[in-house]
Amino acid sequence: MRSRAGSRGVRVVPVVLVGLAALVVGCKPGGSEKAPLTPPPLSDVLWNPCTDLSDDVLRVLRVNPADKHVGIDSGNPTNAAAKSCSWNSTEGPYGVGVGAERFSLADVRKNKVLLNFRDVRVGSRPGLMYQDNIATNDGSADPLTCYVSVPYKQGSIDLFIYWSRGEESKASQLPPCDIALSRATDLVSYLPQ
Repeated sequence: MRSRAGSRGVRVVPVVLVGLAALVVGCKPGGSEKAPLTPPPLSDVLWNPCTDLSDDVLRVLRVNPADKHVGIDSGNPTNAAAKSCSWNSTEGPYGVGVGAERFSLADVRKNKVLLNFRDVRVGSRPGLMYQDNIATNDGSADPLTCYVSVPYKQGSIDLFIYWSRGEESKASQLPPCDIALSRATDLVSYLPQ
């Protein structure tokens, strides 16, 4: 989930994790169904960016650690398919989110609400950059968002940037994919393998 709330009057909007939930349920756009994808067994503790990122790491991401918005956190460390938190940037009118899911990058590529996939390097790790179409009415990519995901043993970890609506004129780039890749590169050495 990404948050568009806090000091900039933002609202909470489901994004990638809602789309990943559609993978679990197996619904196609238009209401038809296909065989559901199932996440790996939920016996391992899922890495939680909401609690496992230190204030020092959050400052490396150029966010205010006290400005945390919990997107998804059931409170159960093992029986969870996803965990997600976001923070307002200290550099501009955008948010920085980090999420962990029990879905591989291959699963992410199958998600019908995600598009514009591009393979990238995030430090020494392979990564996947993409956008969502949840906030658009025509199925096109949301120009205010960009995601970078890296694989890890339980699935994938995402870093996402979402530019505040109404603040587009302050953006040096839309979609904010250069910022997303830069922040993901800052973060990657602190992530579990």
